[in-house]
Amino acid sequence: MKADVWSLGVVLYRMVFGFCPFESNNIGKLILMLNENELKIPDKIKISPLLEELIRKMLTKDPRKRADWNEVFTYEIT
Repeated sequence: MKADVWSLGVVLYRMVFGFCPFESNNIGKLILMLNENELKIPDKIKISPLLEELIRKMLTKDPRKRADWNEVFTYEIT
């Protein structure tokens, strides 16, 4: 279930910024990126702090700390 929140977070990130948070044509490199790199929020596109917080919560690597569906669906973005 938390993997679905992650997937939706990736879709939201791509909708906002136009590219995926972690991208590679090589699955091995992608796994390394996921394990070693921190999520980067581009500063070229200005977004609200609340939207950034939601994206970060959805793309938290540790599923125990990741937002759940209730948090995602009740999150207020102004």
